[in-house]
Order: sequence, then structure tokens, then C-alpha cells
Amino acid sequence: MKVTKKKTALGENLDKFINEIKGKQLKVGFFENQKYPDKRGGLSVAMVAAIQEYSYPKASFMRSTADDKKEEWKKTLKAFSREIVLGNYTVKEALNASGSKFSGDIREKIESLKSIPLKKATIRQRIYRDAEYIDAKTKKGKKSVVNRLMNNETYTRRLVDTGILLGSVTHQVE
Repeated sequence: MKVTKKKTALGENLDKFINEIKGKQLKVGFFENQKYPDKRGGLSVAMVAAIQEYSYPKASFMRSTADDKKEEWKKTLKAFSREIVLGNYTVKEALNASGSKFSGDIREKIESLKSIPLKKATIRQRIYRDAEYIDAKTKKGKKSVVNRLMNNETYTRRLVDTGILLGSVTHQVE
């Protein structure tokens, strides 16, 4: 008598998962197509992020998030792997959900860096950039307004000046 093995749905899902995951990559961060508006010369957000990441060790947001969240991210991927094998998610859905979570973690880290103080000159530069506070001819701000804004969170948050860097953290599944 010949015995044949019949694959279970779980076995078929496992095979499908293994075939689908091959060659897939989840990338989280900033991508070349993201640019600052033309007034900044179409500067690449990825380049600015790299400069910020490596210029100020206390202000690392990519590496420090990856270090801080490494074990949590492993658990997330492991849990999604299980759900894929059970047939509750496709590989692409799981990677997209993971990427959304991971990029959200990086955005949270950027937001948390406001405790690292900026130099007063940097804050003044941000304030003077906003035309409503500057006399167009003299390039001087109204001193009372400038002094009041020196402690305003809009101008004092590290890495969150225009919000473009913060809003550009995303993910891609390839």
C-alpha cells in the first residue's frame, strides 16, 4: 500500500509565505524622491536626515530608534510571520503594517528630541526667516516679538522646523 502525504492548509500557507518573502525588503526612513520645497533648492530630505543623524550624536533618531526598538521590532515581525502562515495577512500587508509602525517609532523619537536645546542663534534664524516678524528693508525683527518667540516650541524644537523631515519618515516594501 502506498502512503501519500497531503498538505494541510497550514503547510500550504507556510510554503506560500516562504516563496513570497524571498527577495522582499522592508525599508524605513527617507527616500530620494522626497525633496524640500524649491526655496531650499530642492534639497533631498534623505541628505538632510543623514546630516542631522550623523552631525549631532545626541540627536540621533534613526540609529537610536533602531537600537531602542530592536527587540520590539523583532517581536512584531515574528508575530506577523505567524499571522501570515495562519493566512490572516499577506506578506505585503504584514510588511506594510510593520513599516508603518517602525516609521511611527522614528517620528516619535524625532518629536522627543525637543529636550536637547538649540543654540539661540539657530532659534533667532528660524524666527527671522518668518517674514511677518521682519522689517523687509532693515531685516530686523520686532525685538519684543522675537524675544517672546525665543521660548516658543515652534522655533525651539530640534529637527522639527518646517515639519518636512518629520513628515517624510516613511517605508517602502520592495
